[in-house]
Amino acid sequence: MESRARREQEERARGAKACMQLVVADGFLPGTPVWLRAMEVFRNPYYRQFYIEDLETPEVQYHFI
Repeated sequence: MESRARREQEERARGAKACMQLVVADGFLPGTPVWLRAMEVFRNPYYRQFYIEDLETPEVQYHFI
């Protein structure tokens, strides 16, 4: 049971890292306002789930950030 919880936590962390890599790839470098806001979003599990599952287009994702 504990290993399953750990595995789920690692998957969520990888998802957040992947999202931040996309933010940087789109030209928002570390320390910029959009990058900082994205970090806030992906640190919060509720917002991270909403962002990944419900926002379908990049335009909507950046508007949310």
